[in-house]
Amino acid sequence: MSPSWSVGAVVLIAALACAALLLGGLAVSRARASPYVAVDESHLVGAGGAPLRLLGVDRSGAEYMCLGGSEIFDGPASAESVRAMAAWRINAVRVPLNEDCWLGINGISPQTGGAHYQAAIEQYVNTLQSYGLVVILDLHWAAPGAYRAESQWPMADADHAPSFWSSLASAFAANHGVIFDLFNEPYITSWQCWLEGCLATYDDAGTSVTYQTAGMQSLVNAVREAGATRLQVAATPDENALFGALERALRG
Repeated sequence: MSPSWSVGAVVLIAALACAALLLGGLAVSRARASPYVAVDESHLVGAGGAPLRLLGVDRSGAEYMCLGGSEIFDGPASAESVRAMAAWRINAVRVPLNEDCWLGINGISPQTGGAHYQAAIEQYVNTLQSYGLVVILDLHWAAPGAYRAESQWPMADADHAPSFWSSLASAFAANHGVIFDLFNEPYITSWQCWLEGCLATYDDAGTSVTYQTAGMQSLVNAVREAGATRLQVAATPDENALFGALERALRG
């Protein structure tokens, strides 16, 4: 005798089956292999040496929220939010950072700076990588001396930036799924200054500040001396001027 099924029971069983499939799909997405990125000659490669093309997004917030209030991220940093980003078929996320907040200096609250900030960033990197995403850690805001890192200065400062990279590189030295972006969009015009450092001037809310910049070589050295062999990115000096000159050259 065949069993008798009510319409409600059939609908319930179908719903449970769909839920199981959805949850199974989410579990698979969380079970992705840990990301890996390296350089082979002139191109990026992933695990096993397969060519890797990074397609991603910038998750802003950690470079400015920590300066005041009680938050480190601007919006959610949860697994649900990362799952939503992963659904866009990306494989990389750039996370801008604040020098003062990571180091816990220049009056940053202990609630959003120093050890708390570092732990939050490390946890967020772990969450991103649990979905197979490469993480680009970017020194976005930095400032010399007692000036707070609240805006985009021309180049990283010699006072704190090497210490920032020494600390950050130590924290992620064993992580093969991160890339270090040494400084966001420097707008100095000298390649020698870019490489070795120099005196630069910045208008800080109406006050002209001359400070010693950190050359990219010193930042590379800080990362390597911390024992990290991760891929590093060094943005070119004054990209707008560089692209403008390239455009004029192409036009003849």
